[in-house]
Amino acid sequence: RRNEKDVREEVPEDVRSNLQIELVSDVAQVLKLALEPGKSRK
Repeated sequence: RRNEKDVREEVPEDVRSNLQIELVSDVAQVLKLALEPGKSRK
């Protein structure tokens, strides 16, 4: 979550609109998102 401002400011809107960006605070959240069954990632 610390880099949320950077994502908004540095990644163009047209790029962000085609991505699913998940902001997390720790590795446990990363693992939960990465290993979540049934989720399609682009």
